[in-house]
Amino acid sequence: MKDDRKEPKLIANLVKDGNFGMPYLPEKLNAELRRLSKFKDQLNEDRIRTINRMHREMKIYFQEYKDALGKIDGAFSLELLKQAPLPG
Repeated sequence: MKDDRKEPKLIANLVKDGNFGMPYLPEKLNAELRRLSKFKDQLNEDRIRTINRMHREMKIYFQEYKDALGKIDGAFSLELLKQAPLPG
C-alpha cells in the first residue's frame, strides 16, 4: 500500500543507497535534435492519419476503385481524381 507516511522514508532510503536517477535535460544542440525528432514523429503520424482518411473516403465513394486501378495513392490515380473528384 502506498501512503504519505511511507514516501519520505522511501525517498530517504533511495538517496542514502544511491538508487535514484537524475533526469536528463538536454541543452542546445541535443535539445534541438530532440525537438526535431518529436516533430518528425508528429509529422509521420499526421501523414499516416491522412492516408487512412483518404483510403476510408475512397471506400465510401468509390467502392471498386482499388480493384480497378490498384494503388489509390499512385501518380495515375491522383491525376484521375483531379479530373473526376466525385463519382458522378
